[in-house]
Amino acid sequence: MSGQCVPYTEPPRTTFTLTVAVGGSGTGTVTSTPAGLACATGTCTFKFDAGTQVSLGAAPSSGMFLGWSEGCSGAGGCAVTMDRDRTIAALFGTPGEALWSFQLGGGQNDGALAVAVDSRSDVYAAGRFQGSFMVGTTPLNSMGSADVFVAKLSGVDGSPIWIKTFGSPGFDTAVAIAVDSSDNLYLAGSFSGAIDFGGGTRTPIGSPDLFVVKLDPQGQHVWSNSFGGPNIDAASGISVGSGTVAVSGSFSSSMTISGQTLTSTGTGGYVALFSTAGVFARVKAFTGSGTCIPRGVAIDGAGNVVVGGIFNGTIDLGNGAATATSYDVFVSKLSATGSYLFGRTFGGSSNDAGGEVSTDAMDNILITGTFSGSVNFGGASPVNTNVSNLAVIKYSPAGSYRWAQAFGGTTSQLTATRSSSNPAGDVVVTGYFCGSVAFGSVTMSSVQACPVDVDMFAVKLAAADGTAVTGTRAGGSSSDASYGVAQASNGHYFMAGNFTGFADFGGQARTSAGGEDAVIVALAPL
Repeated sequence: MSGQCVPYTEPPRTTFTLTVAVGGSGTGTVTSTPAGLACATGTCTFKFDAGTQVSLGAAPSSGMFLGWSEGCSGAGGCAVTMDRDRTIAALFGTPGEALWSFQLGGGQNDGALAVAVDSRSDVYAAGRFQGSFMVGTTPLNSMGSADVFVAKLSGVDGSPIWIKTFGSPGFDTAVAIAVDSSDNLYLAGSFSGAIDFGGGTRTPIGSPDLFVVKLDPQGQHVWSNSFGGPNIDAASGISVGSGTVAVSGSFSSSMTISGQTLTSTGTGGYVALFSTAGVFARVKAFTGSGTCIPRGVAIDGAGNVVVGGIFNGTIDLGNGAATATSYDVFVSKLSATGSYLFGRTFGGSSNDAGGEVSTDAMDNILITGTFSGSVNFGGASPVNTNVSNLAVIKYSPAGSYRWAQAFGGTTSQLTATRSSSNPAGDVVVTGYFCGSVAFGSVTMSSVQACPVDVDMFAVKLAAADGTAVTGTRAGGSSSDASYGVAQASNGHYFMAGNFTGFADFGGQARTSAGGEDAVIVALAPL
């Protein structure tokens, strides 16, 4: 019939473009099967017929192939189906080299204390800042002596996606961060005055109290909660999994959460559980005759909760009282319903520190600490940690001893702050050190000798036995420290910490604006 409009239907595409970007400090060539693409530098493109199965291979000519990003991940093969235009990036260089760094700070002391990665390999970092300064076009102005910041950065180049700040007239800080499978963000820390995270004003009972906040991937408030007692309370860790959020920390004398009051003769510990919708579930206290301070918490794949920390005096984790005349380390595992599964305590001849915990993809438990002398971690024989050296211990999901490794040197100081495992079970440990340290065959030295200043480090340990595979250090002539580490699906690692004065992050020079500045550093796969 004349005058009718016939809808236009675009014919199906017969070809799609594959774009490959080659970068890094090393060199190499990426080639395709079927043939057509050979890229040795910069960005290359080639059109393949729709539906073609394309395999990419990477051959280094200097340095080594570190892995794929964008459309593929890892350092193995890369195979894609050309059902749409696709982009793949290939990185050649040195394991653990710095890819980019992001600095945040003004004329006072600022620090990034936690870092996490989402499903898109973008980076979340959180900590505290003081004073007023600009980050790009975003002004940051603290309301009190220190305020909370949380930033989302591009995993590709570190450019800010968004930055949020929260503050009171007092001292406020974020200390732990976690991301769920939907890329929502969970934040834990402490606050000392009236503060609004987006859900209304919260006022501390004492000073400081604890907060837990959930933000969506755009940084918008979802829910927030706070709890505490009349004295000093602190958060130390946060983890999310199986629909549950777990927060660990310590309290003085007493603390109330959702109507439940915990008491302790001195400093006690806690792990509080919420649903991911913000509904309080339960709280477990860790108390004894002395001091108990949890340092970290992890939820494994079955929803069980692992807590680690330090204690002195007596403590009963559920398997009878343990006693320590000086500070020892503990690890406890609770079921998803809060029942006791296992507990361990261990220590050397004097004060030990640490107790940070993490779990790997197989639900094995990793715990780090600084120990002195000969320590029995549960193996056939004690491990000699010399004087205040770092130890990393691995237990099975049931609490059976797997391995322990001690690292350090007789004239060095070495502190681990966080750890993160890759899908294969290899673990990366981060922290700070001074002097010359040996992680097995991996050695590194700080710019200044002990005890002048410290540098940050990251070291990768093999899943099978904890042997050091490779490592890296960063920093300058003043103190620099890493307090968090996280791994993206493409194998890149991210450290969060602070630095003072001039520092070199893999050839990227940074100078702090005043005292300590916050820094997030992206590392090539270790």
